Amino acid sequence: MPAPEFASLTDSIRRLASTAQSAEALQGGIVELIAARLPYCNWVGFYMLDPNDSNTLVLGPFVGEPTPHVRIPIHQGICGAAVSERATVIVDDVHSDPRYLSCSIKTRSEIVVPIFVDGQVIGEIDIDSHTPAAFTAADRAFLEEIARITGEFLSSPDRRAVLRLIMAAGSAAALLRPSRANAAPKPVRIAAFNAAGVCTGVEQLEKVRKTNAEWKQQLTPEQYSIARERAT
Repeated sequence: MPAPEFASLTDSIRRLASTAQSAEALQGGIVELIAARLPYCNWVGFYMLDPNDSNTLVLGPFVGEPTPHVRIPIHQGICGAAVSERATVIVDDVHSDPRYLSCSIKTRSEIVVPIFVDGQVIGEIDIDSHTPAAFTAADRAFLEEIARITGEFLSSPDRRAVLRLIMAAGSAAALLRPSRANAAPKPVRIAAFNAAGVCTGVEQLEKVRKTNAEWKQQLTPEQYSIARERAT
């Protein structure tokens, strides 16, 4: 694809990142844009490291045929290699690469680009093509910029605050769920996590009781959705 086309697509993704309300919305928009505007990208998806198992990638939003590889250990496959090597991996012929985890006989080439936050790999963009040697240095530069935009989005203060709501034992919703009328609130232990999913400390706080209206005033829309509406 000519460089101006990559520039236009990058601008579209930057605009998406400026308005997306969640990581899922951003990632879903990215895969749809790439699949729609780059016809040689036949499968486009995100894999993110499991916060509870940093040795495993978990399938996120994707466009293309369903894949059996919804969880991939980081020591397996081309996706695992990108995490382990902390670098973009391009394979011109997947059938000649012993690392390839077969999921479609149509796939001929693949590119996997890691996503970094605070210097740590937290996930990746994975793209398959039915065309041999489909991915060039220009594709690499483009996708590494998209990975950088994604990492920047995930490292924003609001999303760090959401990560901090994850408790060492139990869910964030337990903090915010309405309490029984006569029950005395008990202290809760809250674990702070960085964007790579690594615990940076645990502290004990008094449980807070608020109405939904009060929480809406205190939390951002994304924080409220995660903690109150999704019951995560």
